[in-house]
Amino acid sequence: MNQKPRWPIRPPKYRDLVILALLVLVGFVSLGLTLASADSEKSVSLGFKILEFCVQMVLLTVVGGVLVQAYIKWHSRESALNEFRKAMADAVIREYVATKKVRRLLRAGCTKDANRNDPLPWTDLPLETYRAQMAIVNEIQLALEIVKQKFSNSGEVFTNCKELYELATKMEQYLGKIVTEYERHKNLENKQPNISLSELGSLSGFIQQKRDKASPFDEFIRPYKDLLRVLSTEGIRVAV
Repeated sequence: MNQKPRWPIRPPKYRDLVILALLVLVGFVSLGLTLASADSEKSVSLGFKILEFCVQMVLLTVVGGVLVQAYIKWHSRESALNEFRKAMADAVIREYVATKKVRRLLRAGCTKDANRNDPLPWTDLPLETYRAQMAIVNEIQLALEIVKQKFSNSGEVFTNCKELYELATKMEQYLGKIVTEYERHKNLENKQPNISLSELGSLSGFIQQKRDKASPFDEFIRPYKDLLRVLSTEGIRVAV
């Protein structure tokens, strides 16, 4: 025996519910007006009570609608602010990781003196490697310039925007010293394939290993960690 297909029951739309509520309200108002105009004293009293109930329902609906719209607006704004904060934190972390990658690639490309056992056992660096990695460092520095400007212009988003700007500036300026050294170095046009690290003070400090004492690279690490710490205090939990 063939059975007719059962179509899924669709839930009523919001517009349908509003129309239904208005029809019910109109019905109550009509009933209240009818009873209020009747000859019986009880009917008149009941009619006015129904009208009073309808007025109260209208007021509750209006006030409730205003509150709901205000909450939706607040929720949307706070969600957008949180997403912006997360995006800024991701940008800082991304540039920090990219910097560490360059640092490791520079170390790997250097010639190492097997007889030296100090934080800087490398002697020279191929010019090709130097140029390639400095191009990446330049991009990272420019990205951090964008980050710090966004912090500077985000007073409505971050309560500590000045501190965040200053920390991002320290990171950007540290890489700026390395880029400036690359731009101004006099031996880049030499035909020799390598360049001595003794001529690159900023770069040597950048790749120097950290042992018992602090390394120059801490000038980049410290503001990075402080920046993430400050960002962690800026988050707002949005109620669902």
